[in-house]
Amino acid sequence: MRKLGWGLGLLLSGGLIGLLTMPGWLPGLIHRQAQHWAEETHHRLVIGSLEVGVFPFRVHAHAVRLYEADGQTLVVGCEDLDGRLALYSALRPIPVIDELILTHPVVHLIRSPAGEWNLARLAGPSSGGGFPLLVKKVRILRGEGSVWDQGNGLRHDIRNLQFELPRLSFQNRDTWLFPSLHAELDGASIALVARIRPFSSRLEGEGDLSVRGFDLMRVLAPWVPPWSVSPGVLTTHFAFWGSDWGALQGELSGLHWTTDQVLWRGAGLEGVQLSAQVKKLAWPASFPLSLTLRVGAQGQIQMAGPVDSTTRTVHLTVHAQHLDLRPFQPWLTSYAQVRLEHGQLSSEGVLDGTFSAQRPWQGRYRGQVRADGLVVREGRRGRLLWRSKTLLAQGEATSSPLRLTLDQVAFGDFYARLHLLPDATLNWENLLNPLPVSPKFAGSPPPREAAVRPKGSSVAAQAASVVIRKVTLRGGTIHYRDDYVHPSYETDLTGLGGEIDGLSSAEDTTARLDLRGRVRGAPLLIEGQINPLAQNLFLDMTARVAGMDLAQFSPYSGKYMGYDIERGKLSFEAHYSVKNHDLQATNHLVLNELTFGKPVASPGITHFPVALAVSLLQDPQGRIIMDLPIAGSLDDPRFSVGGVLARTLVQTLEKAVESLFVR
Repeated sequence: MRKLGWGLGLLLSGGLIGLLTMPGWLPGLIHRQAQHWAEETHHRLVIGSLEVGVFPFRVHAHAVRLYEADGQTLVVGCEDLDGRLALYSALRPIPVIDELILTHPVVHLIRSPAGEWNLARLAGPSSGGGFPLLVKKVRILRGEGSVWDQGNGLRHDIRNLQFELPRLSFQNRDTWLFPSLHAELDGASIALVARIRPFSSRLEGEGDLSVRGFDLMRVLAPWVPPWSVSPGVLTTHFAFWGSDWGALQGELSGLHWTTDQVLWRGAGLEGVQLSAQVKKLAWPASFPLSLTLRVGAQGQIQMAGPVDSTTRTVHLTVHAQHLDLRPFQPWLTSYAQVRLEHGQLSSEGVLDGTFSAQRPWQGRYRGQVRADGLVVREGRRGRLLWRSKTLLAQGEATSSPLRLTLDQVAFGDFYARLHLLPDATLNWENLLNPLPVSPKFAGSPPPREAAVRPKGSSVAAQAASVVIRKVTLRGGTIHYRDDYVHPSYETDLTGLGGEIDGLSSAEDTTARLDLRGRVRGAPLLIEGQINPLAQNLFLDMTARVAGMDLAQFSPYSGKYMGYDIERGKLSFEAHYSVKNHDLQATNHLVLNELTFGKPVASPGITHFPVALAVSLLQDPQGRIIMDLPIAGSLDDPRFSVGGVLARTLVQTLEKAVESLFVR
């Protein structure tokens, strides 16, 4: 018993001596183990100072820096590291820390183009046991860092990181870690709760992520067109797995994202509340995507189909309904001074596309788009410009380069207002915003190549192509007002319907035109060949009217003849040809019971006996049959078809009167 007592006494004495001398020998042990671990992982470790206290058991390290093998590239750093050692730590072969607090640590994560993360090497050689340390609780205060993906060039900044980990061990590679954190990532606030096995031979993990102020376009910018959204809120459950950090697979489930503003080319789309729901999103192999976007109060867009991240392709069915078009007003204002008063959009089709960081999004959409209750007004005066009950387009559109191929476009119950202004320009033309002038051309004439291009053209625009195989019109009304003459002239083309086949922006193509309607009760037929989409307008068209009331032309007759038209009927067949901006036309007119009224005071008009001229021109049946040619350049802003007709008619009447005296 005495020997046993002596043994216990020596053991306790040795333990007490070891405990009391711990501040002297433990820092060296920790430093040597840490340096050995750094050498195994091919890093350089620098520790400014390392202290160990006994009562309480405490380790404090200051200015800790872990560099790459070059000794210059910082991987991990920490201003202060405080660890509270367990009471029994000196009796175990590895240090045991009850709590480890890192104040203002700095971490720089880098992903190589091959997909390898720089921190993946910190686990040490695959055959080794890793750094011999057990930490029961880890806390990080005021952390910061960066993430750089060299594959796509994206960089992310981390600020104000608050992190907790209940247990950390570098010795057992299969140990699960349960981290939670709050931080600011690129200005967004993120919260994460997860469980991961970062050092196992099979990497895996899962958790819940919430991001407030999430900038979606920062991630999608290399692959999508120039639209953007204000930072929103994103929540999701995630999972990942793989043999190493460079070959991870994963999925997002229950993903939900909302934002309160959408921008297109810098213009805000007013009144949009955008929400997206994704049931499951997996990578890197092909996976089914199911996405729901809620736009505004009633609008909804659903997209579903496979996404292959290996080939970077998507094939999605698209179904949209009740999309309010009014929020797109700011975008529309950048092109024209018009106001979109009402309209709802719906669409059904298939979207195929490819995405890559090296080239812009390339997509093709095939399906149909429908706009209901479309109402457009002039932006300055608010007068009605266009109204249609239905507008349906069916076909496909592709990007890069832009191509639009429509199998069918249909207008139903529509109204349009055409206004010829006093300066001989149309109202639609004046509503377009002027295109910006390049600074290098400001104050000097543009080069000859630019001068010959049509207004608004560009290399990109010239590369675009438009094909509309068939346009169907039904129940249309066009209100026409002419302020080029005085007094003004107004009329309505009603019941407009028919078809236009084969529209194309190609220069060597023409479309067949077949339209029917009524003008002031008189039937109207328009048929021929046109090409309004080409840079040079082409027109070869014939119009026929039977029994039109001539009294509506009193403004013209008063201006050019000095007499109102009291009554009369007009039937005519007109053939118009436009090529290279030159107009050639013939008008075969038949006037029945033409009767002029009293003279009209009009400056510059010399009155002559029109009644006599009419009687000379009439045949035994009381008809006047004449052919009136028209020729002129559409580039002449003072050219007016109506004016030419009226002047030609005056000249015909004058010749009829002159012929009486010549005889």
